[in-house]
Amino acid sequence: MKQVDVIVLGAGIIGICTALQLQRKGLQVALVDKNAPGEQTSFGNAGLIERASLFPYAFPRQIGKILHNATNRSVEAHYHIGELIRIAPQLARYWWNSAPERHEKIMQAARPLIENSVNMHLELAQAANAQNILHADGWIKVARNEHTMAGLLDDVALLKGFGLQIDVLDRAALKTREPDLTDAAVGGIHFLDPQAVRDPIDLSRAYVAYFKQLGGVFIHGDAQTLTEISNPNHSEAASSSNAWQVQTQEGALVAPQAVLCLGAWTVEITRRLGYRLPMFVKRGYHKHYALAGEAKMNHTIYDADGGYVLAKMNQGIRLTTGVEFAKITAPATPVQLKRAEPLARELIPLGEPLQDRAWMGYRPCFPDILPVIGPAPRHQGLWLHFGHHHHGLTHSAASGMLITQMMTGQETFADATPFSAERF
Repeated sequence: MKQVDVIVLGAGIIGICTALQLQRKGLQVALVDKNAPGEQTSFGNAGLIERASLFPYAFPRQIGKILHNATNRSVEAHYHIGELIRIAPQLARYWWNSAPERHEKIMQAARPLIENSVNMHLELAQAANAQNILHADGWIKVARNEHTMAGLLDDVALLKGFGLQIDVLDRAALKTREPDLTDAAVGGIHFLDPQAVRDPIDLSRAYVAYFKQLGGVFIHGDAQTLTEISNPNHSEAASSSNAWQVQTQEGALVAPQAVLCLGAWTVEITRRLGYRLPMFVKRGYHKHYALAGEAKMNHTIYDADGGYVLAKMNQGIRLTTGVEFAKITAPATPVQLKRAEPLARELIPLGEPLQDRAWMGYRPCFPDILPVIGPAPRHQGLWLHFGHHHHGLTHSAASGMLITQMMTGQETFADATPFSAERF
């Protein structure tokens, strides 16, 4: 039986940053996952540390957009009708929380995670000797018509006062930054603060290597075997009479504290422990493409009219989709990629796809658009850290620091109350 101070279950970017921040505080940490670090949902994002997305992704409230998505033919949203019916209560609360006055409060609660996202990642990357993985390119939201461009200017006005660097680009300025965009784009806005990651798994691996250099261990194991046991080191000096045990390839692993960072799969364990957390899952897809001829793309681009992202990656141009509401176990239905590809070809000269099958990942979400970060209400030594919607990579360094400060009794850099599981 191996004993450590903390077991972190789940080696996505949230679990990696949690384990790393705890290890840096002098605790002995074991990071546990069935798969290699960073190879599940954290593998497939758009590669942005999104300092500019202060306002969380809201449920559409415009009747036209809701009706368009309801047709199940859009790029932004696709659904399996059975799953849509099953999660209807969560979606209704998501819609309710997306009203402007409630959305504003949610933004303010999550604001410290966003505002500290870049600086905390840069600090970790420098310590991990991985500065070259982050690129200060920002990203560009493009418009195909003047009506959409007017909406983008409204976005700029909304973000005024938050200290962001934003360039407004007319057609000529956009062409200067992205010469190979077609005339389908009439302009855009360039968010300069975010950092781009050309291959998210590179960052995960760099952080894990640093974690190991500090004495942390990664072990293959099954989080579903997590059980509460009597603390084998229990004494009057011990902080708790209970401990947490999980089975790994190296045998039983025991610690007085455990953190659940399993993303969309966390609720399988919390449900077994008696918690009914209203999480739902948004699935997403991507596929990589070459660019035709000598064409180049310098920045990650979001097509505001098309509802998809083109991300510059080491593997090629990553075409990513919006959201799909479907069970985790349901077969992949990458219809949104088929809809997005011809739209992307109108915007930039895409070549052939570089892979046959689309990649699929899972975004864990709560109806109030905030993650759960903090202690499990009814279990001593158990901590919850999941549900970051579309912002797992963005939040991870700051969110990992926040829960580390909570676990070690330090003053937190942000108010953690809005992230408590007790809000449900």
